[in-house]
Amino acid sequence: MWQPKQVEQALFRWGKWRCLLLDQWVRPEAKLIELSPDKLKLGVKRRLRKIGLAGVRIEVYWICSLVSDLNLDNSASFDKIVIPDWLQWWPLAYQDPLSLKPGARMHPPWLVSENDIDFAKRQYGADSRFLKPAGLTFMLLSPDHELYSVIEPLRGRPRKRHKPGRPLRYPDHLAVKCAVLRTQRLTYVEIAKRLGLPVTKPELSEQSDVVRHLISRGNKLINEWKLGRLK
Repeated sequence: MWQPKQVEQALFRWGKWRCLLLDQWVRPEAKLIELSPDKLKLGVKRRLRKIGLAGVRIEVYWICSLVSDLNLDNSASFDKIVIPDWLQWWPLAYQDPLSLKPGARMHPPWLVSENDIDFAKRQYGADSRFLKPAGLTFMLLSPDHELYSVIEPLRGRPRKRHKPGRPLRYPDHLAVKCAVLRTQRLTYVEIAKRLGLPVTKPELSEQSDVVRHLISRGNKLINEWKLGRLK
């Protein structure tokens, strides 16, 4: 059994989870979050089904990850994965302690393996019903699932004294947006002004080192996305 913090670490180390987020950041035409509530829920279900995940909890967590100001390689930034104001209408069929309050930290579900269920049967005479409501608080992970090999080394209690690095100032979705705009032949300064980013004027001309840095990061993520789609 893996706790939400361990699940979170594994998800962001897993290429398919990262590419699923990048796919939405790279392709502006997708605009998943602009869909109606019913179409949004259906769209999220379909996307997560492609990588073998299902359940309301993981669906809500993926949406929160998509729209939060996180950095895929910086675990400290995961604390910014919170529930947006507009997601309150997403119904949960169980009593959730978060109650989908805007701004509340969102975590993925606990993950359990078939061995965990077998242990519960031996110890308590229970079956998979002890995980009900299935797919919400808990999610069953098959040993042949790709994520299993990523999360298996993370067994054990997460270290409480671990201090992750400082969150980066600008989120990855913004870096990808800058890189995409650059492909449309916008200058660094034009991108900065469009997105409200800093512009400096050291001599006679304007420039934006922030946008230059974000484009470099964005291009790296876009290349990761392209490689992930080819697999």
